[in-house]
Amino acid sequence: IMSADIIGQALDLGLVDEVCVSLVPVVFGEGIPYFGTVVGGHVMLDDPVVVPGHRALHLRYPVRR
Repeated sequence: IMSADIIGQALDLGLVDEVCVSLVPVVFGEGIPYFGTVVGGHVMLDDPVVVPGHRALHLRYPVRR
């Protein structure tokens, strides 16, 4: 899901099983929120599965139910 608003809506509806984040060491200075607004306040994520990559770190977080 590539839109912050859609991700927030999908999280609110309980449609997301896993959140995948790739960290790349580049500084942009500003940007848009990754998840947008989550109506329920917060979503608990379990400990991540860490996958090292070339110049990036990939994190896979299961969503707690």
